[in-house]
Amino acid sequence: MDRGQRDGDIPLADELFQRCLALRPPDQRATPVTLYDPCCGGATLLCTLAILHWSSIRQIVASDADFLSWRGKSCRPLRLSHVA
Repeated sequence: MDRGQRDGDIPLADELFQRCLALRPPDQRATPVTLYDPCCGGATLLCTLAILHWSSIRQIVASDADFLSWRGKSCRPLRLSHVA
């Protein structure tokens, strides 16, 4: 488990993801989504959501910039996974 991760984080992330899917227009609900997390850390929540909702996710885009090591560099997100 990531440092600072609490037991309730995974159920909360799961519920929020499902609520976001439900808010989409009815004609787009069957289309897989791109899941983006600009502060993913160890990507525990992203991996868990991918396992739980594989058919609903087209791709996962994540980054976690350590600003001291990124000084002077472009901070572009890292594509971790592309699910076709």
